[in-house]
Amino acid sequence: MNLAHDPAMPRTETSIETPEGVPLSLTIAPLSDRAVALLLDGLLLGLALILLSIAWTFIATQVYIEFPGLGGILIGLFYALIFLITTFYFFAFEARWQGQTPGKRKVGIRVVDRRGGPLTLSALFARNFTRQVEIILPLVALAAPEAVAPGAGPAGRIAAVAWIVLLGILPVFSRARLRIGDWIAGTMVIVAPRHELLDDVIGRAAASADEPARTAPLHTFTKAQLEHYGVYEVQVLEDVLRGPATNRDALRKVSRTIAKKIGAAPPVRGSERKWLEDFYAAQRAGLERDLLFGKRREDKHDTPKS
Repeated sequence: MNLAHDPAMPRTETSIETPEGVPLSLTIAPLSDRAVALLLDGLLLGLALILLSIAWTFIATQVYIEFPGLGGILIGLFYALIFLITTFYFFAFEARWQGQTPGKRKVGIRVVDRRGGPLTLSALFARNFTRQVEIILPLVALAAPEAVAPGAGPAGRIAAVAWIVLLGILPVFSRARLRIGDWIAGTMVIVAPRHELLDDVIGRAAASADEPARTAPLHTFTKAQLEHYGVYEVQVLEDVLRGPATNRDALRKVSRTIAKKIGAAPPVRGSERKWLEDFYAAQRAGLERDLLFGKRREDKHDTPKS
């Protein structure tokens, strides 16, 4: 079953500028997609907690028989494990899968940095740690208010419901659909770009039928220089080269930023487009060559995986 977002639904677009100077248009993930992703992750997380409870009950029972005085410690350790799992489930997957959990990957959305920079571990930890306050803590208060605030009674449940509703509707009033964790971490959730190598735009961009589809490259790049970027960046660069409105200043900024990043000599003034085309062709050829050997690098933050 394909749970990806419906392309016919209205979309909210936003723009950020990458460290390479590329203006990037992104689609904000709809709240419906985020809700489905959270539900799927919640089911997986719930299954993990059920298995943990079964295993812990068996282990704790055996320990308690031998050491009755450890009952309180065992309970404390159990709650600590629940806290660690519910916090680091999202953190670990988003750190390993470039902003995606199993639920997000199934739906086709991902977390990115709102400033266009790399998605840092500190940002991921901040946005996921706050989920304890946003969701986990009020759910515990809803199920067992006495465990959170002794003597709370029914008022505790009412406060928990109000807290969940209040924080749940907060993204509705944010254009970028930001929850508290996103505000604190400087992140947002977008529709994940398709990670596919597209047709070569340079060959399609021949000015006329009598012009060769591809001119010989004037610029060459070393293997080390081509190891900085992945499929996603090649797609972004392709969009830049394809765009008819891309002006010389933008091409100059992008080409010089990339040259500095990979340690290459900057292009001569006036040759920026040709330099970018040659870099695009070389970078794409390198990625396709790696794919033949079962290695794929999704983006510059990823390590090639087979």
